[in-house]
Amino acid sequence: MKQGNSEVLVAIPDIKYIQSSGSYVDIFTDTKKFVQRTSMSDFLAQLNHPEIIRVHRSTAININFIQRLIHSEYGEIDVEMEDGNRFRVRRTDVLSCRRDGFRHQRCHNRSGSCATTRLGYRTG
Repeated sequence: MKQGNSEVLVAIPDIKYIQSSGSYVDIFTDTKKFVQRTSMSDFLAQLNHPEIIRVHRSTAININFIQRLIHSEYGEIDVEMEDGNRFRVRRTDVLSCRRDGFRHQRCHNRSGSCATTRLGYRTG
């Protein structure tokens, strides 16, 4: 990723989440925040990584950093990350997240446990 006059290499597994704002994306790791001038769609297409999933128009997350899913009484779902940040899962993405990310073997986080199994979802 370009930062000032230099380029910094960031390993995809180190990316915790990505947020977009206008023509920029903010890429968050454990130690730093990187800003790139690109759209979320273009950035995710370039990454093309199965563990980075889009949960909202402006947010993509690395499923390995999920701590838990929080269900509201109104049918909404928030994803809580290991660092405590919460992101709302867009209603149209709830089913695809369950099918493509959270109900798959990839849902295992770094501690080796499955965030969805702890919440009562079946994996596999």
